[in-house]
Amino acid sequence: MIGPAVVFKITLMGEKLCLITKIQNAMKTINKIIPITLGYIIPLIAGCNKELPVASFNCPNTVGIGDTVYFQNTSEGANTFGWDFGDGTGSTEENPSHFYTERDSYTILLVATNEDGSDETSRDILITPWGTRALMPTARLGMGAAVVDGKVYVIGGFKDETSILDVVEVYDPVANSWNTKTPMPTARGGFGCAVVDGKIYAIGGTECGVVHLSIVEVYDPATDSWDNSTIIPMPTARNGAAACTVNGKIYVIGGTCQTGSLAWAGISTVEEYDPATNTWTTKQNKPTPGWGLRACVLEGKIYVTGGNVQYPNISAVLEVYDPVKDEWEIKASMPEAKYSHSICALNERIYSFGGWDNCATGPFYKKVEVYNPTTDIWTQGSDIPLTLGELSAVAVGNKIYIMGGTNTLHPFTRVSNVYEYMYEYEAL
Repeated sequence: MIGPAVVFKITLMGEKLCLITKIQNAMKTINKIIPITLGYIIPLIAGCNKELPVASFNCPNTVGIGDTVYFQNTSEGANTFGWDFGDGTGSTEENPSHFYTERDSYTILLVATNEDGSDETSRDILITPWGTRALMPTARLGMGAAVVDGKVYVIGGFKDETSILDVVEVYDPVANSWNTKTPMPTARGGFGCAVVDGKIYAIGGTECGVVHLSIVEVYDPATDSWDNSTIIPMPTARNGAAACTVNGKIYVIGGTCQTGSLAWAGISTVEEYDPATNTWTTKQNKPTPGWGLRACVLEGKIYVTGGNVQYPNISAVLEVYDPVKDEWEIKASMPEAKYSHSICALNERIYSFGGWDNCATGPFYKKVEVYNPTTDIWTQGSDIPLTLGELSAVAVGNKIYIMGGTNTLHPFTRVSNVYEYMYEYEAL
């Protein structure tokens, strides 16, 4: 229901100064004539000349944790401001900025004031686990990524379906900055990447599906140099394999040896490389073959997810390898069958990011799926800000960084985006 509207005017009626009020509502109009004196009208007129401020501002509805929030003050008629950011902090600046350190929903309050009074307004903002970080200098997909001394090294990859890269760039999460390093001797993508004693091993890969490789090249971040002459090649040339390090030895799992048709058949081959002796040993085959599968290490065991067995057979399987026993164990499958995703271990859980079921037709995922090895259960995390495939994910400290990939199905569109993910689950 609309309330009454009051209109008034001051006029001279005979020898008296009168206030005429007109009260209007939905039912009727009431006119009143009130004689007034000068002592009455002066404060009335003074009150009518007050100009109260109108508080208003703009800000994003959703922001990643650690990202700076910029507040645009659109208030009118105010000369001082008081901000409450909802997390126990505030500001008196006209257009402040702020960043939040905890995931939550916050109510921002603005009080705008002038000499005649004040007005206030508020709005909510949601802080998600995802923060945006400095763009990778070279956009790419299907690259290798590894962490040494708290820094992320991104190596090689694909520029597009027909071009490969040798570029090496290093990201410093503390400084949020990138630097370029010595290129990899052999340009390629789809290779395995593992770290032993502070050195990064780039193993196998492909030259855009035309030739699959067995080469092993080793990068030393301390000297910014590569060794591609002393390492014995991998026995099985392959692309799209996963590589992990356990107890100083590298395990290369799955992949494909097939060229030509994109309906490549995955393999189950597992080979162990010992840098101390520069030797390769064949291990127990993975139960489910596949390429584009992903692997990470948790408590001395290798967790391997998904993979393209041979299209249209895409796998959701989770299989766990024990290097000590040379045995495989099958665990609860991922909620979605996929390959070309990325996984990472943090806080005793496995995090899976993005990927697709078919690189040409989809479905194409921005999902985050979290595996609890204690309960053997997968749960849903907060989606990646961008749908991505052929991305990389690594853990640094208590955060995960995902970078690069493609945000389109075939034909691919390489991206340089970097996101910092604050884990959503405490350690078990």
